[in-house]
Amino acid sequence: MTKKHIGIVAAAVLALLAAGIVAYTLQAPPQKDPTTEKKKTKKKRNARAHKGARNAADKKGTAISLNRSRKEKPTLTDDIDFDDISKLTEAELELLRELQKGIDSSSLKRVAKAVEKIQKLQREKGSDAVAAVVREAAVEALGYFLPDSIVELIGFMADSDQDVLDDVLMQFEDAIDNSELGDRELSNIMTSVAQQISHEDALDSIFTGIETDMRNSVAVETYKHILQFGTEAAKQRVWESVEDFTGEEITTVEELDEWLKQNPDDEDDDDLYGPAPLDDDDDSDDSNSDNSDD
Repeated sequence: MTKKHIGIVAAAVLALLAAGIVAYTLQAPPQKDPTTEKKKTKKKRNARAHKGARNAADKKGTAISLNRSRKEKPTLTDDIDFDDISKLTEAELELLRELQKGIDSSSLKRVAKAVEKIQKLQREKGSDAVAAVVREAAVEALGYFLPDSIVELIGFMADSDQDVLDDVLMQFEDAIDNSELGDRELSNIMTSVAQQISHEDALDSIFTGIETDMRNSVAVETYKHILQFGTEAAKQRVWESVEDFTGEEITTVEELDEWLKQNPDDEDDDDLYGPAPLDDDDDSDDSNSDNSDD
């Protein structure tokens, strides 16, 4: 190899090295300034803390820690016999398809829309206007979205089919057991259900929730609300639950109020259930702080 050839090769190597250095400079991520990163992290942490404080104030003591992780997406037709599917009308098959599409797209709104169609047909034409297997599929679809779908699920608590009702109660109890709902949120659910149903098993689920998962003041408040607005069956069931909860034979609202005076909430209940409701002064202070932030 001549000196001329060596020079050409050396020049080519130098050019490739230079090109590589330029390419690395253009593609390599910029080095982060540790001081700047610490400031950003602290700012984000403070923002989260501030937002959490405002959310806690908005909830007024409702301690809710909901597990948002989704279960494995079910295939609704897996639990339906082929013979049962063959008996469905085209409209019922379309409802099944809509429920499945809602699950596959993780859209509670889409599932709720199909559920509303089912419940509307039941209101207009009777409980069996839609096949029981389709109603069971609707309950299973709602179960995938619990606890967000608890309101829609309540609509099936008066179903005439025992299998459907059993599925509803199972989903309902799972939602209460696994969602870590605060007792005030739980009270809202219980009182809503008690206004709509008379089924003994469903009522047992409601009152078991009161007896095991509420502080004294919230339980008394819940009992009184059911006595005022619940179905007749729910009202009749109240006093049995009151006796189980208090350990005393109480038969009037006045006696229930007196019991609460003698048995106020424990000082450490806030650790278990969340803070007590904010009073009016606290509300106004939070409102003013929110406005100042804006």
